[in-house]
Amino acid sequence: MPVTVRDIAKRVNVSHTMVSRALSGTSKFPVSAEKRQLILDAAKELGYRPNHAARTLATGLSHVVALQIYDMENPHQQRVAQRLSLLLKQESYDLIVHGYSTELIRDRWLIDGTIVLDMGDYPDVDLHSSVVGIGAFVSDKIDSVMVDLQAGAAEAMDHLLASGRRNIALVSKDVDNLADGRTVAYRQAVTTAGLKQRPVQLLEHHREDGWHALTAYLKAGEKPDALLCQNDQVAEGCYRALRDAGLTIPGDVAVVGCDGLDQNEYVYPALSTIEQPVDEMCATGWRFLHNRMADPSIPRQKAVLKSRYVDRNSS
Repeated sequence: MPVTVRDIAKRVNVSHTMVSRALSGTSKFPVSAEKRQLILDAAKELGYRPNHAARTLATGLSHVVALQIYDMENPHQQRVAQRLSLLLKQESYDLIVHGYSTELIRDRWLIDGTIVLDMGDYPDVDLHSSVVGIGAFVSDKIDSVMVDLQAGAAEAMDHLLASGRRNIALVSKDVDNLADGRTVAYRQAVTTAGLKQRPVQLLEHHREDGWHALTAYLKAGEKPDALLCQNDQVAEGCYRALRDAGLTIPGDVAVVGCDGLDQNEYVYPALSTIEQPVDEMCATGWRFLHNRMADPSIPRQKAVLKSRYVDRNSS
């Protein structure tokens, strides 16, 4: 038979109410640290497994938070999910990851709050919803932690121009999107330098899209000497297209990605990138959501974090 709260109470010789308070950590009547440790040790020894459904019914809280993302295969979004999961685990919360949809998943799942990543136009929410937006694209209707990609992209463009690059191409799905800080920084830099804009339009923003789009661009006779890519994945695809064309990196063409994926320190040459402050973004987003869940009436919470250019060997 499953171990119950009453079994633990009998082992430690305390009331089952005290055991419940110690295990939940949410009571207005906290248990002393010494007594709580005795209860936790007994629970572990007996092999206790919490009944989440019962806890939800008793407290009105599921201790589950949802993360909504738009691309399950994107390494940057996977990294955000991993960081958030670790943060929540420290406070006895579970994280479920769900693909983006135009309806709130809180209507279909027992969750206490939602974090949405890179979704600027989130529907059907208001300031008092337990929803926090994080990333480069956030809604102004809700609490938000925005990452300013324009700052890092401007640093990258300054570096490319200072190193003598003059035929710089923007490889992006959002070459005309002025809500994208990378596009804004690119256009401002080339215009100020009196250079021609060189957009390379992507259908999507995966490795194969970078490869196909840049291959077609080069076959059309274009000769860029630098690439500012929408993300690190696209940059990886561009690496292949350049090598297929017999071009060297960074000798013939400098390449800069975006996101700051650790894995791209180990490609050859190591990929220069615009690094997003993922740890700080996740920690701030979770703090904002925790605050909102505790008190829906608090004023809007907003933070802006800056990206930064990381100079490696590809530029």
